[in-house]
Amino acid sequence: MSAALSWTVFVDVGFYGSEFRERIFTWIAAGGLQVDWSLRVDSLVAVMLVVVTNVSALVHVYSIGYMRGNREQNQTRFYALFAVSLGATMGIAFAANLFTLFLFYEM
Repeated sequence: MSAALSWTVFVDVGFYGSEFRERIFTWIAAGGLQVDWSLRVDSLVAVMLVVVTNVSALVHVYSIGYMRGNREQNQTRFYALFAVSLGATMGIAFAANLFTLFLFYEM
């Protein structure tokens, strides 16, 4: 599903030239320092979303076949951690500033 949605973002940004930047909330506001949690979508982000989501979809399909005979309890943990790492990678691509990039990198 995320791979299909990333293609719609790619077409919208690539062909129609739309860019998007959204401040979610202010994380730190002290004196003259303001650190925001913000995300952006531009042409580089659109390309990275297509690459990340399509490669992860292929890895997911391959891992289903690879782990078919494996009935261990770790299989559920593998797919959960795979989803978390995909979300963190997409967050790195969406990061609009170094603070947001650092948080998703640490995830």
